[in-house]
Amino acid sequence: MSSEKHVALFFKQGSSDKEYHVHLVKSGSGYLVKIEYGRRGSSLTASQKTPVPVDLDKATEIFEAQVHSKLLKGYTKATGQAPYVGGDKENKITGILPQLLNNIEKEELDGLFDDSSWCMQEKKDGKRMLFRRSGEVLEAINRKGLLVGFPQAIQDRFSCIEGDFLVDGELIGEVVWLFDILERQGTNLRAKGYVERHAVLLGAFGEFDKNESAVQLIYTTFGATSKRKAFKALEKKGVEGVVFKRISAPYSAGRPNSGGDQRKFKFKQTATVQVSNHNEKGKRSVYIQCLEGKELVDVGKVTVLPNFPMPEVGTLVEIEYLYRHIHGALYQPVYLGERTDLDYPDQVSTLKVKEGVDIDEEDF
Repeated sequence: MSSEKHVALFFKQGSSDKEYHVHLVKSGSGYLVKIEYGRRGSSLTASQKTPVPVDLDKATEIFEAQVHSKLLKGYTKATGQAPYVGGDKENKITGILPQLLNNIEKEELDGLFDDSSWCMQEKKDGKRMLFRRSGEVLEAINRKGLLVGFPQAIQDRFSCIEGDFLVDGELIGEVVWLFDILERQGTNLRAKGYVERHAVLLGAFGEFDKNESAVQLIYTTFGATSKRKAFKALEKKGVEGVVFKRISAPYSAGRPNSGGDQRKFKFKQTATVQVSNHNEKGKRSVYIQCLEGKELVDVGKVTVLPNFPMPEVGTLVEIEYLYRHIHGALYQPVYLGERTDLDYPDQVSTLKVKEGVDIDEEDF
């Protein structure tokens, strides 16, 4: 009888709908304990509780401890393999890496709006994911070039498309938003300009733009007037940001040291928060809180750069951030300084919340 074990655990309460999978698997002469977790039905985040193989008794102890801790938190158990596609190939190296973008500042926007050699797209806020189909096999590749699992709904939707392909997109929950195509029907498209690749993408997947499904296309804007109008609409909508792409540029894997043919601008938020404590590990960071009604609640911590004095506990400070995880932590906070003109921190209800996110890795 095999000593390997697989347990799937699920938790649903209010807007929270999570799954957590624990695997005890053979590795050489020892055993590993692996986990995957995330929103139910989404692309799961993979991790390993045993950095190196251990003996069966130790692995079993770690495995059972993981399961027990989740049951204590209200999860329910169902024995079996993880219910998503491609889990058996997790972490296999593909050699395929995505093109990564550098940030730009607000003062650079006008030049990109007015220059007709640049187009613009909404920047989705999910997990970077490439999808490759060869024959009957569909695989998902993360930003590190590793194979990962993905929702069954995406495989079902891609099955409507004939032929091989390699597309680039952003995975949010059970939907992948496509914005580029690298290969189609055996042809390598990387050396072609973006406007040419975009035309191939529309030709192959344009039907998805007309339906709400697990595969969608990100709308692309050309021309100064259209880009400015779309930018204002997206900023008002509260999305993560926008991406500018040089329409004549090829697809180049990796991130350039500066600039580049694809650049991103994020819509940042600011908030007034109260310092609740200093980091006891000696780092220049402080824990911060906001109000929820009349009570203070934690919203994470922020690093205080050396050019700022360390604020005292109870001080109100201003920070810049991208969004707030629904469980409380502000994402990418930047310390801007003390606020002496206010008496209270902001209410939690006024903070921008990331759409579709209800878990942080710390939950696990």
